Amino acid sequence: LYYRLSVFPIEIPPLRDRREDIEPLAAHFARQAARRMNRPAPRLSAAMTLQLARHDWPGNVRELQHAVERAVILSKGGQLRFDFLG
Repeated sequence: LYYRLSVFPIEIPPLRDRREDIEPLAAHFARQAARRMNRPAPRLSAAMTLQLARHDWPGNVRELQHAVERAVILSKGGQLRFDFLG
C-alpha cells in the first residue's frame, strides 16, 4: 500500500504554518459536530479564533477537529470554550 500511495506524494504544510486555515476549519468542525449532536451550530467569536490561532497544533488538523468537538460537547448548547488548550 505504501508504494502505491507514494507514486504521487502530496506535501501539505503543517497547520501551524497555515494559520489562515484555522478559522474556516474550526467553523466547519463546529457545525459538523453540532449537527451530529442535534444542537444549534455555534458561532466562533474573534477571541475564540485568536485563541485557536495561537495554539501550535502539533497534532495538525485532526487535533483541531478533536478540540472543536470537545468544545461543542462541553458547551451544552452555550458558548464554546477552549480553556483546555495549553
